[in-house]
Amino acid sequence: MRAAEIKSGGTGSTSGNAGWVTVGALTTTIAVSIPVFLVGGLAVQVGEELNFSPTGLGLAVSAYFGASALASVPAGALVERYCATRIARRSIALAAVSLIAVATLARSLWTLVAILALGAAANAMGQLASNTSLSRHVPARRQGLRFGIKQAAIP
Repeated sequence: MRAAEIKSGGTGSTSGNAGWVTVGALTTTIAVSIPVFLVGGLAVQVGEELNFSPTGLGLAVSAYFGASALASVPAGALVERYCATRIARRSIALAAVSLIAVATLARSLWTLVAILALGAAANAMGQLASNTSLSRHVPARRQGLRFGIKQAAIP
């Protein structure tokens, strides 16, 4: 039964492997969340430079999370098809591209919203990839703690 669990991606992994999977999930979760939280943290400076109010920031952030929700179904299909680790790496790269684009291409609120929508796709892919990794490699009795740690890593 144990070999079948490992082969199917069940909870038969070792605790050492589960530890590295947790580190990877934390890293992915933090990296793909940075675009929206960095914009939020620098809202005063960004708002002055791009000439938008707190209402504009609310629009940008809500567009980010709305786009992330819409991207979650296709992202889930990608994770199931191509492996959680591969999609996690791609999502981190996409988040980095989003950050660079905010720094170099954002010239108005609308370009910021468009760039954050790109970051939202990275968020959807990264969150689902890290959740899949944890569910497949962490023993069931430890999943509540590990998922809690992963979600607490975002702020």
